[in-house]
Amino acid sequence: MHIHSTSTAILKYILCLYIVVLATACTNTEKSDKFRIYFRGEDRHKEQIFTLADLSQGYVDATQQGEVLDSDICYDLYYHKGVYYDIDRPDKIKKYILKNGRPALESSCEIAQMTEIETHTWINDTVLAVIGLDSKHRNPVYAFIDTKEFKVKQYGEIPIPDDNSYQRTSIGFAAVAGDVMYITYVYHQLSADSYTTSEAINLITLDYPQMTVRHNSSNNRSTYEMKNGRHQPTMAIGADKKFYFLTNTSSGFGQMEHIPSGVLRANMKEENLDDHYFVNITDTLKGCYPTAIWHVWNDIFLLKCERTDLMSSWEDYLEERVFEYYALNVRNNSLTKLDLPLDTPWYTNNVLVDNDVAYIANNAEDGYTFWLFNPKDNSLKKGLKLDPSVKRIFSIDLN
Repeated sequence: MHIHSTSTAILKYILCLYIVVLATACTNTEKSDKFRIYFRGEDRHKEQIFTLADLSQGYVDATQQGEVLDSDICYDLYYHKGVYYDIDRPDKIKKYILKNGRPALESSCEIAQMTEIETHTWINDTVLAVIGLDSKHRNPVYAFIDTKEFKVKQYGEIPIPDDNSYQRTSIGFAAVAGDVMYITYVYHQLSADSYTTSEAINLITLDYPQMTVRHNSSNNRSTYEMKNGRHQPTMAIGADKKFYFLTNTSSGFGQMEHIPSGVLRANMKEENLDDHYFVNITDTLKGCYPTAIWHVWNDIFLLKCERTDLMSSWEDYLEERVFEYYALNVRNNSLTKLDLPLDTPWYTNNVLVDNDVAYIANNAEDGYTFWLFNPKDNSLKKGLKLDPSVKRIFSIDLN
């Protein structure tokens, strides 16, 4: 009887242990949510992160459940492979690792010779490229940051053509494909009472990582690309492995409204701007200027556009519902307006593409609703509804 009792006790112990392990595994599965949202609620000085498993249905009050971030974090976080980065100023680039679901400062570095950051890109999991302007705010410079040791491992000037006729440059996108870096840029002229942009946009290609010049090209069909990745994407790579990027000449950006805005294309293989490709948005849509672009599936891209006819001041970018969405087919350049409520605000990465479906966080009068756009049948359906206490989504990421 003693032996039988002991065996029974051992069996019960093993069974309990199995149940505990199983419960733990289920809990861990539940915690590994697929999506993460970086947002701000009613309090403009308090930002939060919330993770969830599904954007296609349901209702959630993210402000009550989300992780509140440290007060020194303000509109600057970018998520990459389980790590958050603050890439806003060259004198305070920071790296945050997740501890119990909350970003905790791990390290920081400074790019001493850079005065202003224009754009950034992850070349791979161990190299972050930051592109900015030199100490005179005039010429573009670059820094490669080792994301493990988190220090600058390479710095230098980007040798664009210089005929001494300009006083400043601005960068659109920077990306590496294979052993080539592609960077778009424009020149600006400054005087005591004016600021003008050149009437062409340029592309320079460089050997990576040597950063020696390979080729320069120019296109005068439009000008001024907004900074890619600085809170919103203005470039996306298509299924044809070409760069599709936006130009914006409205009064809020390039300030060259006599020149049309639209979509240009850069060829990776030829390393040049395609002279034969331009989607003229402002003339086609009359008063619309593109502000963000996402590749969704095959030849279909999603555009976010500003309605200048609904705007009367700079504050309208931040406070008013002045944005609408279009599906662009780059094979035949057709534009199809999505039947969505007007959206607010600008300068946010409020769209996530997953499995050929675009999840659009649309901030209408009743707050944020995720809309699912399926380009295969051009369908739209409502997904997750957020409590109206969420006032501004900065970005949506895959975990």
